[in-house]
Amino acid sequence: MSIAICERGSLGGRAALSCVGRALARGAPAAALWLALSGSGLAQSTFPLLNFLQRDLETGIFSASDLFISLRYMRHVWIAGPDETQLAVVQKGDFEDDGLVLYKTLDGGEHWTLEGDDLLASPDLISDGVMLPDKSLLLVASCFSRGVIADVTFLRLNQDPDLQQWSVDPSTPATVFDSITNVRASRATLAIDSNGTLWCAFRLQSEGTFKIRLYYSLDGGLLWLDSGNELGTPNPLEHKGAKVVAAGSRIAVIYQDIQPDPLNPLIPKRFKGWAYREDFQAPDDPMPAAILAQMDANDSDPNGTHWSVAADHAGNLHLTYQDGQIRYLRYDAAAGTWSSPDFLGTLLGNYNSISAADNGDLYVFAHLDGTSKIALKRFSLASGSWSSWVPVSLEPHQGTLRMSSPERFEDHLPLLYEVSGGGNDRLLYCLLGPDT
Repeated sequence: MSIAICERGSLGGRAALSCVGRALARGAPAAALWLALSGSGLAQSTFPLLNFLQRDLETGIFSASDLFISLRYMRHVWIAGPDETQLAVVQKGDFEDDGLVLYKTLDGGEHWTLEGDDLLASPDLISDGVMLPDKSLLLVASCFSRGVIADVTFLRLNQDPDLQQWSVDPSTPATVFDSITNVRASRATLAIDSNGTLWCAFRLQSEGTFKIRLYYSLDGGLLWLDSGNELGTPNPLEHKGAKVVAAGSRIAVIYQDIQPDPLNPLIPKRFKGWAYREDFQAPDDPMPAAILAQMDANDSDPNGTHWSVAADHAGNLHLTYQDGQIRYLRYDAAAGTWSSPDFLGTLLGNYNSISAADNGDLYVFAHLDGTSKIALKRFSLASGSWSSWVPVSLEPHQGTLRMSSPERFEDHLPLLYEVSGGGNDRLLYCLLGPDT
């Protein structure tokens, strides 16, 4: 109860500390006190209480794979249409002999059902995708590890609107990039621009050197061509990755670069960077690229995967990433400028996922250190301020608490998060409705 007092986000500094003191006096667990202390212990404006329609709901989706819903900058759950159909693609590993599979819910998350057979049977694949207005689902699948040889594969899943069922388009799978022993692609992401051109960014390992490459398709994903753009610093440092994003009338690529540090060879320097192109340009035009920020914390995000990016309906970009605490960067499309990195609170964090609402508000989910719950921080466009962190999970959970949310949403925001127990990992579900 003492923590709930702080959830509304209307406390000043002394009141917030007083709330912490009351919680301590009542014997509240120390791990729970981050709710009052995060965000510098202060809420910057008054926010309405969150409208949870579902919370900690068991989906019945299990996995024996560490790639269950990986990586944070990839999207694994989508919501679309007036009935707000929701789809999720997960990696089940060798659980019930499944690989990459599709689940759907047509009743607000109450029931999740497996849709057909495996999309791709390999237990080594991860995926990213885009849901179209007609509820078709476009996916790219690739491997995560440099030790696996796997092609980058494109899939299109079509919906039968009468049966409310999805099936793989017979023209796919199609190969985006054909990996061989010495030239391997991995960590692929997907976007579609305002012309309908498909874009796929992926990490390429060539003769021991890692870099980011960008391919495109003009025919709906059947034939893929090299744009000629190469991003990041080519070197043997592997913890690189990229998310290609459609932002208004342009395509952007947000990427993690990693470079050796001559002064400290054991700890390389890590950066967030971006490149972009306008949709009216030729697909093989060079893309200007720039570094956005150098990461400060040496031990944060060891694999270069604890970050998330969303484009809102105005074409602005919003990037969250782990650098000790969770940091936030914003690209203002009208001004053509990036903000400086801001800390979203004082507690250390790791996994995070950002979603943009139709009204321009932002929702950032994160797993904060010292807690065993998912937390949420909201940005109000109307007030120009952030709320304090509030709990999403009702109960503490074991496991990684990796999470996935859609890039954009209208009225309802779903969240899937991974917990452990009972021998296999499983997915829990949360659904946020409009403010009451």
